[in-house]
Amino acid sequence: MHPRMEICSTAPTAGGADPLFAAAGLFQAVLNVSLTAIQLWRPLFGLNDEVVDFSLDYLNPAGQRMAGLPEQPGGTLLARFPGTQAAGTFGFYCQVFTTGEPGRFDVNYQHDGFDNYYHIAAQRHEEWLVVSFTDTADHNRTPVEEALRASQAREQIARAEVERQQRELQRLFEQAPVGLATFHGPHCVVQMANPAVLHMWGRTLEQTLDTPLFELLPEAAGQGFEELLAGVMATGVPYVAYELPAFIDRAGRRDTVYWNFVYQPQREADGQVSGVTVVVTDVTEQVLARQQVQELNTELARVNQGLTATVTDRTRLMNSAQAEATGQRQRLHRLIAEAPAMIAVLTGPDHRIELANDGFHQVFGHRPLVGKPYRQAVPELAGQPFFDRLDAVYQTGETYYGVDEPVTLDRTNSGRLEHTYATYTYQATRDARGRVDGVLIFAYDVTQQVLARRERDAQLLQVGELLAQAPVAVGVFAGPDYRVEVCNPGMLAIWGRTAEQALNRPLFEVLPEIRDQGFEELLDEVGRTGVPHVAHEVALRVLHAGQPATVHVNFVYHPLRDPAGRITAIAAVANDVSEQVAARQSVVGANHKLAALNDKLYAANAALADANEELGTANQQLTRANADLDSFAYTASHDLHTPITNLEGLLQALVEQLPPAVRHDAEVHPLLRLMQGAIDRFQLTLTQLTDIIREDNAPAQPAESVDLASLVEGVRLDLNGLVVSTQPQLLVDVAGCPRLTFAPRNLRSIVYNLLSNALKYHDPARKPIVHVRCKSTKKTTVLEIEDNGLGLDESQQARLFGLFQRLHPHVEGNGVGLYNIKKIVENAGGTIAVRSQPGVGTAFTVTLPVPV
Repeated sequence: MHPRMEICSTAPTAGGADPLFAAAGLFQAVLNVSLTAIQLWRPLFGLNDEVVDFSLDYLNPAGQRMAGLPEQPGGTLLARFPGTQAAGTFGFYCQVFTTGEPGRFDVNYQHDGFDNYYHIAAQRHEEWLVVSFTDTADHNRTPVEEALRASQAREQIARAEVERQQRELQRLFEQAPVGLATFHGPHCVVQMANPAVLHMWGRTLEQTLDTPLFELLPEAAGQGFEELLAGVMATGVPYVAYELPAFIDRAGRRDTVYWNFVYQPQREADGQVSGVTVVVTDVTEQVLARQQVQELNTELARVNQGLTATVTDRTRLMNSAQAEATGQRQRLHRLIAEAPAMIAVLTGPDHRIELANDGFHQVFGHRPLVGKPYRQAVPELAGQPFFDRLDAVYQTGETYYGVDEPVTLDRTNSGRLEHTYATYTYQATRDARGRVDGVLIFAYDVTQQVLARRERDAQLLQVGELLAQAPVAVGVFAGPDYRVEVCNPGMLAIWGRTAEQALNRPLFEVLPEIRDQGFEELLDEVGRTGVPHVAHEVALRVLHAGQPATVHVNFVYHPLRDPAGRITAIAAVANDVSEQVAARQSVVGANHKLAALNDKLYAANAALADANEELGTANQQLTRANADLDSFAYTASHDLHTPITNLEGLLQALVEQLPPAVRHDAEVHPLLRLMQGAIDRFQLTLTQLTDIIREDNAPAQPAESVDLASLVEGVRLDLNGLVVSTQPQLLVDVAGCPRLTFAPRNLRSIVYNLLSNALKYHDPARKPIVHVRCKSTKKTTVLEIEDNGLGLDESQQARLFGLFQRLHPHVEGNGVGLYNIKKIVENAGGTIAVRSQPGVGTAFTVTLPVPV
């Protein structure tokens, strides 16, 4: 009996039958006579308090019979019945135990030596899982079970048929009358080789498999086969050879053999060439026979009539060899016809079209091509350089490669010419003696890619022109040496340098005089922390035309990140405020002069009037400069949306036009993701800039009576995704101020940002708890949102309300929310304060005046 069931053995008291004993005994009797199996499982937990298995502690007699186990079997579910994981039974047990909700589960269990349909019911009791199950071994199978078994039988028949077909293919491979082999990788490791090719090589299968080709056949090295295989691997273009002589070591001697063969590239799913398949026929006898026939023909005048039969036999062998060569050539033609590129085979000095695949016919409007000289078949190419290049390849045998070249074609065979672009190869073909007998054309239509690239370059040029015309200075410094990638005329004017002196050079080589002025340390800090740096009226001492000059600037250093979140560059946006600083200094000097000449009232008044006039001019200049800065920021954030949107559309068009193999290329795919990520970040930055400017310039929102409890509930619903992912305990106590008089949109913005921050910056080591409280006095309303999250140290609290300040970079955000909240609260005459401690939590207190 299981230890948890010891109550069943308690003896009755002397005073009469114990009801508890009677109930326990009855329960034991029920377990013994039950036709349903009863199991008692004890959960086993892992490091994260997850159920990782169940210990089997008890089985009633029916369960012992069905499972073939004793009453207290021990062991675990996954050890005794590993098939329960694949069948879903283990997941069902975990769900019932974790949720505490009883459940039922029907399963056709065909694992671990069992094959039956089971009905399972499970329920959690305290720290145990009680399971009842029954099988259908003693019952007629249901139509569903019969259908399932029929399906399984069909599956077994189908599997047997597949295996039979595989064996048949293997038999055909082994009995093929030609040699077949496959090589993998740059070292041409032999993966497959049939008996015919093993015979040609004089090697056994054990010697051959998984061995680099030129280790297996060292005598073949240096005979040109390495170059042929490397060319097929590099270009993906098949290679065909006829009666190629080779030296091979077989049975202790070196033989001279002649082979017809085709090297056909093998491709992966992404189109990359990974190996080569060779189809080879030993034509040594035919070649030797033909050679002997030629020798016999030269001696024919000196032999008697009795040699006629021998000549006839040799002639028959020669014809057989020619027929075999013709078959090989036909197979090559089929390979070319099915290729995805445009392929044509031209023969003779007039480049007569012997073969053209579907792609080649399509690009010329399906006009008749085969059998015609190339100049006659495509007359629109006259005056373009292609005929001359064909002649040169035929005469010299040197391959010509054309990349993204313009071509004017009649693509519809209607007389209407179109301007297109093509990447192509002209490669000489040779006869058995190595003489050039034709040209192979292998081409791709790259019109869409060329046009898309030109459109993208135009868009990038437009963005560059916008930066060049911007009224503020802009620069981008990349890498650990802060190499200058972008600097517009405004930045060059501040530096006193030209674009040629600055671009693509480290910043502190361009401006060595500023190395000790603290700017390198600021850039290092931004790159290390990811926190932007904002500075006002900083004195920058530079050399203009070799002369020392001091320029006062307002500037921002902002980190730029790649899609993985790594900081790869720092953007600098600056404004020359030297005139404003000089004007303010002039005002200060005027005030000093007024104090010193107070005894000379007339002269002091005149000086004061001059100073006031200068101050007014300076204030006007400052106002214009700030207005220009705001106007530029808004215009840039608004007008740059169009070219960025165009760039995104062009990128999407480029992705759609790229062939799948190129799109998923190991080098191309990451570049596409980087480009999309850069566009997304640029759009987000522009949107944030627009929102800030719009908020600054928007008219004040009218105050209304707001139901605070309803507003908090609405914000909670809007944050439902964050609430579901963090599972917080949200405590709302706003009875002290049921209604507030405030602009509804602004109040919602305050609650939304503070509540979302409390959830986003929770401590993963404990359950989030967030308190929302509100109290009101005659003069103020105090709203407090407190959490038990990560918390902030004193240095972080000092930067908390700055623009673009992100103090926990691992959490997604933009550093704008608290900046906007502070502006909303202070514009309403209120205050916002924070108290926080790392590892304890954070509380924000918003104090708003009560309208009179």
